[in-house]
Amino acid sequence: MKRLNFSRKYAVALLLFISIAGYSSDIRYDFFEPESAVYGDCTLNTAEKRKADALASFAIALTCNKPEDTIVRLIGTLKNDPDAELPIRLLLNQISNTGEAEKITRALSEIAEANPQALKLNLAAILMLKDQNRKRCIDIAENCLKGCSDWKKFNPADMKVFCSIISVLGSMYGTDKTDFSKGDALFEDYLDNNIIGHNYNALESAALFYHQAGERGDSKPFLWVFESDKDKYLRKKQEYLTRIKDYFPNTEDKNILSAMVALYESLGLEKEAEETLLRRILVEPSDIRLLVKLAGLYFKQKDFTKAAAVWRTVIKNPGVTPEMYLGYGDAAFYAGYYAEAGNAYEAYLKDNPGSGIARFMLAMVRFEQGEFKKTLSLLHYLPDNFMVLKIRAMAEDRLGNEREALELMLQAESAALQTDPNLLDNVFYLFMVVMAEKNNKPDLVNKYAALIEQKFSLQDPMLANAIGYTYADMNIKLAEAEKLIRYALEKDPEKPEYYDSMAWVLYRKEKFNEALSYINSSIEKQGKLPNAIIADHAGDINFALGNTDEAVKYWKTALQTYSRETDVPKIEEKLKKAAEKINAAAKK
Repeated sequence: MKRLNFSRKYAVALLLFISIAGYSSDIRYDFFEPESAVYGDCTLNTAEKRKADALASFAIALTCNKPEDTIVRLIGTLKNDPDAELPIRLLLNQISNTGEAEKITRALSEIAEANPQALKLNLAAILMLKDQNRKRCIDIAENCLKGCSDWKKFNPADMKVFCSIISVLGSMYGTDKTDFSKGDALFEDYLDNNIIGHNYNALESAALFYHQAGERGDSKPFLWVFESDKDKYLRKKQEYLTRIKDYFPNTEDKNILSAMVALYESLGLEKEAEETLLRRILVEPSDIRLLVKLAGLYFKQKDFTKAAAVWRTVIKNPGVTPEMYLGYGDAAFYAGYYAEAGNAYEAYLKDNPGSGIARFMLAMVRFEQGEFKKTLSLLHYLPDNFMVLKIRAMAEDRLGNEREALELMLQAESAALQTDPNLLDNVFYLFMVVMAEKNNKPDLVNKYAALIEQKFSLQDPMLANAIGYTYADMNIKLAEAEKLIRYALEKDPEKPEYYDSMAWVLYRKEKFNEALSYINSSIEKQGKLPNAIIADHAGDINFALGNTDEAVKYWKTALQTYSRETDVPKIEEKLKKAAEKINAAAKK
């Protein structure tokens, strides 16, 4: 076989290229003819010259030492051979390696604009521009579609890329209300057939587009007779969802299955997402990947009980991985199955002893199980970030180490202010108020109560009651405390703890008869057996009014219904004084 005569540099480039697999345009074949063909000397035509230039640029790009030179040569390759796939891949890789995103995006866009038929190149440019330059992204996509009038003749690989371009363009139209009509026309033009009309990605894109358009479309009917844009778009959304369900009722393609579940989740169609997975699981009950996906779906839906149940099945499978134990632990923890969660996290830590996440979650399990010393032991070697410091503080508080707990809470606040101030929510600051109260630091109580009012406002009755009760318990700012608690009662008059708070602030103000009325209401609303705190308060109020027998009854109830807030020695001292009073009265 005779080869064409061309310059030495092109021959070298060709030989280099032949050794490289994956140059998708297969341009090396443009320079060979069948064995039976015999040629005389000839020169390259324009198309052949461009192919040769592309080969030369590509070969040189592979030998460049400097990234900037590689980028220039790859761009030169694509200018001469815009259908080449491997140079596009290598060029996109340079973005993460060099940070030359703007330069590469500009070059890809310019080449794509000049070559609308180069599908992969256009798709790459569109995806690069999608979040940077909406108008240019749309312009290139529209130009590409116009340049592909013969799209029905595309091979399956090109059709897949073409559908992706339609999908991206549709998603771009969905971001601006003024382009809704263009998006509607796009899907009407290209999806009303058995070619693209059965492509999952295109159907999903249409469903998402019509969802966005339906959410923001004009709800006013045209001439008060025809359906509004909103109604039309929502109707078409449902039509495309129906087509997806009809065309892919029990797909074996795991990528499509995952996409369908994600689509339903994004649209809030949780039942459809669940049914899609369950239908496939009925066909392949031993497919552990499907079960893991179902467990993940239930977890996202916050149905932790179901998620844990599915994980129990998963871990019985011989193909279980350590990561699956981590997922099982999370589901079991949030479902309240602390023993199961602990076992799962321990199983994961056997293979991943250095996992901070698993160690932290195991510490959370031990905390919920009341094993506070084990909680502190597990957290001891973890970095002192906000969450670790907060849980350590809570554990120290449960162990009665209130000074250490307050110090850790102050450290947690400092850590959050340096990393993410949004972590400091109203629950955190309420705990700060409580810890300041336990450490008898009224200045800190006032500081954090003011922060709660400033950041979250005391319009929330729960916050208003919590701050008011803390003031009352510390016997400070009683007028403000009463005001806050009365507000809470007005907003939510069925909460027994709010009546207890009001009773307590009135007790502090020595309005014992009014306090008795509120404490009795609190007990009535809570039931026959009040909790330890309310019972203790009832004892104090009755004792102040001279109802010693009633006081003794409630103090004994407080000891019987013990809570971690119960001050047992203090109540025992009250009972001792009451007994002395009863004995003294009996002697008289």
